[in-house]
Order: sequence, then C-alpha cells, then structure tokens
Amino acid sequence: MKACILDAGSLGPDITLDAILETPFEWTVWNTSRADEVKERIAEVQLVLSNKAPLNRDSLRHASQLRYISVLATGTNNVDLEAARDLSIQVSNVRHYSTEAVVQHTLSFLLALSGQLLSYHTDVKAYRWQGSPHFCYFNRPIHDLRGQVLTIVGYGSQGRRLAAVASQLGMDVRLVGRDRSGGIETDGFPRRSLAELLPLTDVLSFHCPLTPETQHLLHAGNILQLKKGALVINCARGGLIDEEALASALECGHLGGAGIDVLAAEPPSFDHPLMKVKHPNFIMTPHIAWASLGARRRLVEETAENIRTFLRGTPRNVVGP
Repeated sequence: MKACILDAGSLGPDITLDAILETPFEWTVWNTSRADEVKERIAEVQLVLSNKAPLNRDSLRHASQLRYISVLATGTNNVDLEAARDLSIQVSNVRHYSTEAVVQHTLSFLLALSGQLLSYHTDVKAYRWQGSPHFCYFNRPIHDLRGQVLTIVGYGSQGRRLAAVASQLGMDVRLVGRDRSGGIETDGFPRRSLAELLPLTDVLSFHCPLTPETQHLLHAGNILQLKKGALVINCARGGLIDEEALASALECGHLGGAGIDVLAAEPPSFDHPLMKVKHPNFIMTPHIAWASLGARRRLVEETAENIRTFLRGTPRNVVGP
C-alpha cells in the first residue's frame, strides 16, 4: 500500500517521523506541496497526511485509491470534508496535542503586552534609559493582571485551560456566548454576548475555530467598542479578525496592543496591513503557538496511532462535514 506526506517540512527539521514511517506503507515524503502539485501526488495512494496542503474535491476525485486522510493538525479547513464523505474517504485529525503550547504562547503575549516588554526593550536599545534622571525609566503604562477582565472567545480545551490559569492570576474571566446567553455561567465563569463584553474587556483572546459564523467576529463595526487601551490576542485562526480593522485600531491608538500569531493568508504578503503597524506594543509571531517541541512530538505519535487504528478498522478522531 502506498501513502504520502504532502508537507512534512511544516513540522520542522528537529522532529523525527519514525513513528509514522514505521507503519506498513510504502511512504513518499514531500517537504512541501503546492496546490497545483497535490492532484498528481495523491493519485495512486491509499493514505494521505497533510498539515495545510489543500485537498479539494477535484484532487480527491482524481485519487481513485484514496481511503484515508489524517490531518497533521486539529483544524481541517484544508480538506473538502463533503467531498471526502461523498467519495467514502475517512478523515481524521489530531486533538489536544498543542493545548499547553498554545496557552503558553497566549500567556507569553499576555505578560509581554501588559508589561510593555517589547517597547521597553526597544527603549533600552535606543539608549533612552541612559538619559533618565532616575534609576528607572518608564513612559508607558504597565498593567497588573489581577482584576483585569479577560474575555475568552471559544471554550474548548485551550479556552478552558487559559481560563483556569488566568483565574489563578487573579484575572476576571468572562466567556463569549450566544446573543441570548445572559445570566449563564460555565465552570463559574459568566457567559455573555460579544457585544455586551467588548466595552468591559481589558484583554480579548480568541480560541475558537474559523467557520462562516465566526469569520471576522472582530471587525471595523465593533472593534472600537473595546475598552480604550484593551489588548487583543489571537492564537486561533486569522480569519476571526478583520486585519485591516485591527491595524487601524492599533494605529489610531485605541488599542493598547495586540499579540497575533495567525493571519487569514499565510505567509503574509509584503504589503499586509499588519506588517506596516508601528504601534510599540504590537507583537506578531509566525504561526508558532502550536509548535513547541513537545507538541510536535505528540502530533507525530498521535498521527501514527490514527493510522494504526484505521488499519485495525477502528478509526479514531474521525471528522466530517
């Protein structure tokens, strides 16, 4: 039986794929695959692994022997799930492998932004400390986390873990629910609509999937309803935020800062609006919140187990439209 990995390079050069390659297939491994290369590369295989390489209906229909896709991630936006169902191709993903890594990255953003670490580091490198008449130098507000309102959008494994850690830091955690969720609590945290919570929010953090309903949850029409000086963090999916609106809210000074790990199109174009932002408390990282060494090792091991259970006829982590 033949199998292939379409974009093994996305897992990094410091990760061994042995657990996957030891499964009983004749493996072909590509470092990366362009969209126009996928159709030919999966034409004769029974199993495909893909992180972000697109698997659309045309490519899947052409792959007459394909029976199983295991996505090297939790999100399955790159797979046409309806086409897979129509063609009797099972699809699995890997769940919860990066929860701790994403929460850690979110907390890194939270601590760095609330303490203005990047901007103060820039000041020190620009020799502004040397010009201070005092032993210290500060010209921007540093905020305590205790008592700050943290609004979490999405209460899956990552949202739950972040809520637990943030509450231990003394933050006032709120959860975004549907428009009529007033008065509801989950795990002791109040649920309110996004519209109700925006004016109360000190930190807004996204941890939900990207769907037609969540596309541009934060947009030009509501971003300025956030409390002035609020922080925005996104380690989920880029399409959750209107990036032009975010750039404008940073540049006009309404937001106190932002930590962004994901964009709607990745990698970004050279003229992407967020690439031009000069806000001193804006941090952008290249979609690495999921990518701790431990998380990537778990991803490989869990994918190998997905394959083994498929071969045994008891597939797990199955997803569908």
